[in-house]
Amino acid sequence: MVRKNIEYRLNAFGDSSQIFPIKTELAEPAKGEVQLRMVAMGLSMADVLIRRGFYPDVKNPNVVMGYEGIGVIEALGSDVSETFPALTKGLQVAVMSITGNNTHFRNIDAKDVVPLPNSVSDADIPSVAALMLNYVTAYQMIHRQSLCFDDNTPTKRVLVHSASGGVGMAIVQLLASLNVDVYGTASAKNHQRLRHYGVTPIDYTHDDVASVCQKAGGMDIVFDGIGGSHLNLSNKCLAKKGSLVCYGMTELVKGKPESRLTFVKFLATSVRYLIKTKISSRYSFYSVTNMRSKQPKWFIEDFHHVFKLFKAGELQPDLAPVLPLSQLVKAHSNLEQGITVGKQVLVVETYSHLP
Repeated sequence: MVRKNIEYRLNAFGDSSQIFPIKTELAEPAKGEVQLRMVAMGLSMADVLIRRGFYPDVKNPNVVMGYEGIGVIEALGSDVSETFPALTKGLQVAVMSITGNNTHFRNIDAKDVVPLPNSVSDADIPSVAALMLNYVTAYQMIHRQSLCFDDNTPTKRVLVHSASGGVGMAIVQLLASLNVDVYGTASAKNHQRLRHYGVTPIDYTHDDVASVCQKAGGMDIVFDGIGGSHLNLSNKCLAKKGSLVCYGMTELVKGKPESRLTFVKFLATSVRYLIKTKISSRYSFYSVTNMRSKQPKWFIEDFHHVFKLFKAGELQPDLAPVLPLSQLVKAHSNLEQGITVGKQVLVVETYSHLP
């Protein structure tokens, strides 16, 4: 059966006005594919970087937007039942495919979907949609790298930049049960949210962040999702034997969309720190997509672990007001301008209005 569909496609690299809803027809899933009815999608700075043309894995526009999502299997292509017997019609699954998820329906290789360990209610779907990218990223940086949070070692001082953002808040929540003193940079309006998790907030707009950190004794670990020249600041925050974990490049969205000077400066500093990772184990670059490629079993295990923590009430994604997918352009604009507070999740409207 050919399905009538709406997908949100990027016309050209640039601002959020370059995203357009397009009516399409979706064929039956091919051999080895499953067809998903998309339910909800998390929006992240990675989506903004893709739209702006700064994401290294997306070289050309004309893609369906959507880094991650939650969907329900509607149909199975041939051979799927034999190769993936756990995948059945009606099963809720998570997807992190970098592009392709801002749509009502999609076909995707069966090996690229991760079944939810347990079915979740409609009320919980937005929170679950916030788990895969942010919380798996945070969990793997904390537990899958050479960082030590042993209770038998002295309490570590940890700095989380952009601590009120999606990944930042995930790191903060996952660190809450560990032997650490957490500091977090954020604007003043978000300080109370951070204090709720025991974080010492630092106002990056007014405070000398490096001085605050050094007065505290220097940071044993710094998580930096901004990248570029911001890594120099993070380096100044470290204790003598501290470690710097670089995992993002949101500095790129500060420049104009058409500017390549921002990218050149960003690249030059990033290369310098990449060289540091070859010389010293104190410096590391983390990418959830690279880690998934190298250790696919870890990715599934870690997603299931944070899912179970969520179901047990031990972590709760901090969500912005949920928006319908039809407001994707507005959601992109709000996130890029710093208006969004909490993880932005979009949900797919009912399909009945399509012709």
